[in-house]
Formats: sequence, C-alpha cells, structure tokens
Amino acid sequence: MSQPSRRRSSLLTMAGRLGVASVTAAVLSLSSVAAVDAGASSGHSARISMVKTSSFGEVLADGTTVYTLRPSATPCTAQCRQIWPAVVLPHGVAHPIAGTGVRASKLGTRNVRGVGLQITYNGKLLYWFVGDTAPGQVHGAITDRWGKWSPVVLASPGTTGTTPTTTGGSNAGSGGVGF
Repeated sequence: MSQPSRRRSSLLTMAGRLGVASVTAAVLSLSSVAAVDAGASSGHSARISMVKTSSFGEVLADGTTVYTLRPSATPCTAQCRQIWPAVVLPHGVAHPIAGTGVRASKLGTRNVRGVGLQITYNGKLLYWFVGDTAPGQVHGAITDRWGKWSPVVLASPGTTGTTPTTTGGSNAGSGGVGF
C-alpha cells in the first residue's frame, strides 16, 4: 500500500474512533506538500479514464474519482487541498492522457499558483477527495465551506453512452456534474 493510501486509510480509521472534529484537525495538520504528493505518487498517472459507479453512473477517475468545485466565497487554498488534492501532471509529463471513455479534446491543464499544472476537463479544475480510497468510490459528492464538490459524470446510471446535463445520486442527495 502506498504512503498516501496508508494516510487516507488511517484518516478513515480515525474517523470511526475519534469523530469528525478530531479527524478534521488531523487532516488539517498534514502538510500541503503531502496532499499534492498524494495525488502524484499514489498510482495516479495523469491518465483520466471513465469508471462505472452504482450511484453516479460513469465518472472520471485517475486512480480514484475526480471532482470539480463550484466554489463558495472561501477559496480552496492549502488547507482545502489537504482534503481535496489537486489533480496535477506528474513531473516530466506534458499533457494528460485520455483513457477509456474520455474525450481527449476536453482535457487540458491550467497553471495554478502553489499547485503546478492542474488537469482540467471541459475547462474545470479537477481534484481528488482523500476519503476515496478505491476506484469507483464517490464519497466526496458534498458541500463544505469551499463550495459544492461533484464527480465528473459522463453518463448517469441507465443512460450509458449519453451525456447528461445533470445527474442524481444517493450520496448525501448530491448530484454530479454532467459533461
């Protein structure tokens, strides 16, 4: 198990023992460098692919589900990126790769200060959620102080091969973002 995966697993174990407030404090104590490194070194390759989920249908993933943010008035800075690591190009990689089910023309990057070349899909910045530890998990479809986080939904359940404008899901009543 990679170091970032062990960190996420430890955080989830702490959640059960200590409660959300204590886990939040533990998460916030991690360095922002570790959060960015978690994405770059945990098997993520800048290959954005489609993964099928039971709740959201076909979503984008790079190892684990990727999300977009509809921001609130509080910007996603270093503290936010400890929970929501930016999906960045690994060192030496020039472009994201379109995997199975992904339109290469919608992939891009944006140079984000303090982050590097962050991968975009249809112009929207992509993030991981530290609570997703395996492919197909979508635990980050939530609203928090940084805004509303949504998985990038390519096709909702039962509509494989079509592109929805919105979707529904069972995770906290949140919907994904259709592209």
